[in-house]
Amino acid sequence: MKEGVLFSLLFSTYFLSYISRKNIIFIAPHLLKYGFTKSDLGATQSSFTACYLVSKMSSNIICNWASPRLMLSAGISAVGIINLLAGFLEKPEYMWALWGLNGLCSGACWPAIGCLIVSNFPEHKRGRIWSLVSGSMNAGSTLSPILADFLVHRTSWNTSFMLIGIVDLLIGAVLFILLPEESSSINPTDKTDPNTPVSSPWSWDILLNKFMFSVCLSQMIVTFSLISFSTWGQMLFIEKLGTDTLTAGIMVSVYEIGGFCGSTTSGFLADYVARTFKTRSSPRAYPGILCCGISCVSVAALQFLTPSYIVCRVCAFGSGFGFYGTMAMYGLLTREYVSREHAGTLTAVMVVCSQVGGFCAGSPLAEFYENHQISDGFWIVSSILPVAFVCMTVLTMVDGQYKEKRE
Repeated sequence: MKEGVLFSLLFSTYFLSYISRKNIIFIAPHLLKYGFTKSDLGATQSSFTACYLVSKMSSNIICNWASPRLMLSAGISAVGIINLLAGFLEKPEYMWALWGLNGLCSGACWPAIGCLIVSNFPEHKRGRIWSLVSGSMNAGSTLSPILADFLVHRTSWNTSFMLIGIVDLLIGAVLFILLPEESSSINPTDKTDPNTPVSSPWSWDILLNKFMFSVCLSQMIVTFSLISFSTWGQMLFIEKLGTDTLTAGIMVSVYEIGGFCGSTTSGFLADYVARTFKTRSSPRAYPGILCCGISCVSVAALQFLTPSYIVCRVCAFGSGFGFYGTMAMYGLLTREYVSREHAGTLTAVMVVCSQVGGFCAGSPLAEFYENHQISDGFWIVSSILPVAFVCMTVLTMVDGQYKEKRE
């Protein structure tokens, strides 16, 4: 299959997967008119989050030996069926169960996409492909509110679920027919010698080393900072500028635009480093250091400089650029550090650390804001981000599977 066709399939699949799990958030105002309460909607999201975490952890391990083609096509097809059922079932308790199942099926998509990228694209192209596919989240978060509002007003909230479900089923069928299995020609060094005993995916040598500690701590901090900004950033700009919600929302949109630019730029930079320099560790660590440094400076400037519209927009763009640019490197960095038999396990542990960071940016931070200003919480972000920068620097000093491939 041509690389352009494969990239288009992966991008559109993850874009649809993101819309299929976020559409209930943007349809929520309409659901409140049909007997749903805010507690019902909150329970639905909590059900999704818990199941998504379990699924993403297990899927990263399962993809060590399962077919990513089948995982991806089955996952997006199951999400489509769930959205179709959501259009017919109007009781809140049914929606809790359905969105929990949605979380279980959605969690299988990204690990399968990661396997397909690593196995079907050459080393000097993986960074840009990985980051562009990751950027489909930014595209989804930008278009989802507009798409949901358009479908609800043109048809009904039930029909919006059904239409998205039908599109998911169609893309699932296309993926099953067109997607290749993992290519052995791209990464011949990843193939295990049949005479060599396969080590356990839970090898303590892999799980207990400085790479594991550094990448997990770094991702936990960056995820906490990213979600803190996307969740509380609008209220921060209202507090700092005394502006209305629309203007503050535009600032958050600038943050998302910066995220897409950062994710894409870090991917291209990583490919340039891989193509040009012989590095001791994976070339994905170096753009991560750059982006993490940009986020440190941007968040600190937002706190120290006199707030103005220009300063806030530049800092919002820089923060999004740095956070998403750093996040785009973690998955590929991990899969290039170890062999395939351990990559899924390592990624699963990283998912747990990432979710811990995301959780801390939710309820615990909300409790902190009950007695403090929003800007006080961002002092916490600006003070812990340098730790993530140091961890990313440590990753450039770690040898692994990548060095063996280069030699």
